[in-house]
Amino acid sequence: MRYLSAVRALSPARFLRGDALHVHPVPMMGLLACLMGLPALLLVREEAPPPERKVIGYLFTPKGDPAPFESVRRNSKTITHLCPTWWEMVDGEGNIEAKSDPAVLELARQEGIAVLPLLANKGFDKALIHNILVSPQRRAWVIDQIETLLKAGGYEGINIDFEAVPFKDRKYLTAFMRELYARLQPQGLLVTIDVPAKEKDNPKAAWSGAFDYVELAKACDHFMVMAYDEHWSTGSPGPVASTAMVRRVMKYAASAVPREKLIMGVPFYGYDWPPKGRAKGMTHTKSIALARAKKAPIRWDKKAPSAWYRYLDGQGKPRTVWFETRRSLEARLTVAQEMEIPGISIWRLGDEDASFWEPIATFRSGRTLIAETVPAGKNGSLP
Repeated sequence: MRYLSAVRALSPARFLRGDALHVHPVPMMGLLACLMGLPALLLVREEAPPPERKVIGYLFTPKGDPAPFESVRRNSKTITHLCPTWWEMVDGEGNIEAKSDPAVLELARQEGIAVLPLLANKGFDKALIHNILVSPQRRAWVIDQIETLLKAGGYEGINIDFEAVPFKDRKYLTAFMRELYARLQPQGLLVTIDVPAKEKDNPKAAWSGAFDYVELAKACDHFMVMAYDEHWSTGSPGPVASTAMVRRVMKYAASAVPREKLIMGVPFYGYDWPPKGRAKGMTHTKSIALARAKKAPIRWDKKAPSAWYRYLDGQGKPRTVWFETRRSLEARLTVAQEMEIPGISIWRLGDEDASFWEPIATFRSGRTLIAETVPAGKNGSLP
């Protein structure tokens, strides 16, 4: 809160109505001057603007797909950080294959967007990541490469996205992050980590057991919870991230991680499930276009809340699509707002409708999302 000095000529009538400045306090001499119709020196109290929130976008660019870059270009004033999927550890020795995109870097530099290259274990290979993490020498080699690449590229930091880490490697993953943070943090480089969603800590859980929230949070700047894939590509159809699931996941995360480090993942994508087998990823645009082509009425699940529909494929087999809309996104953002989560991370840029960015801009600004924008539609009707 700041105080500014201002000279205002106030009539007694305006002062007594209380519509002159609407601020306090007024010094006693100033009050007497006002009542006498004389100019008064007032201390004007100006409310500090709400703190801005972070908007982190994952940039995955399949060959020939212009949508991700266009999403960054159109929304560069709203995005604060980019995590492009440019780096991979390609073998069990920890060798990193790194690439970049000059056009993305130029745009990010122009707009003041921090670039944090995402480093993954290629193909989310369990054996590969195990071989690296259990070896102090290989961990050090990976960290050496990260440091060199960050400095050479002028990047602001790194995003670690190790997935399918065996739960038995929990202590080794924590050791890697501690060693990485000790190397990079004193140099002013950001260290961020993507972690699978969970509602409690189960060290033997196949997908999330390796991720010790409490200890990992001590070795990073941003702790990015992938609060989505409630229903995944090889599972049964359903919402990608119901607000009930998101609340449970973020409640646990907030109990284990300092809130100022928390980042809540939000999905822009959906899925198209067959009766059996793997679902296809769907963008908002593809989901709408397919529903129109198949003349499938789009339904609204108020509890999720999310949009969905069913249709018959070319062989007459039923398929089910669940996808995100502006309204479902607003519901997720409201959860982050209510829980005072200081930022979101989006998988992935380019999957969205242009309308998504208005509530995201409101969220980033620190302003309160208007309650009336949260879904009010009934089941069976798209709001």
